[in-house]
Amino acid sequence: MDRMSGEARYSDAFRKDAVSLVLDHWYTCKDAAERLGVPKSTMTNWARKQRNGNNGNTRSQRQRDLEAQVRKLEKQLENAEKECEIVAEAADLFARKCHEITCVR
Repeated sequence: MDRMSGEARYSDAFRKDAVSLVLDHWYTCKDAAERLGVPKSTMTNWARKQRNGNNGNTRSQRQRDLEAQVRKLEKQLENAEKECEIVAEAADLFARKCHEITCVR
């Protein structure tokens, strides 16, 4: 994060990286501001502008990634549950067949 020379002037790259701490890395505005040496109100304004500039989409990339991971894990769970049902049905079938064989003798 490269701060431009001159008081209270920050490069676009610096602002973007600063806001990323809040939106993508779960920092509070206060913590990010303290870490970077900018006023808390400035950090809050940057974050607010970034959120509003996303056409109402306030979800960060990290949040979208986590949501995608949750969907993937839900699908894996669904598949594992189906596999368990199949195994249980097969075990029941084998148990009945085994019972039939032993009862016939």
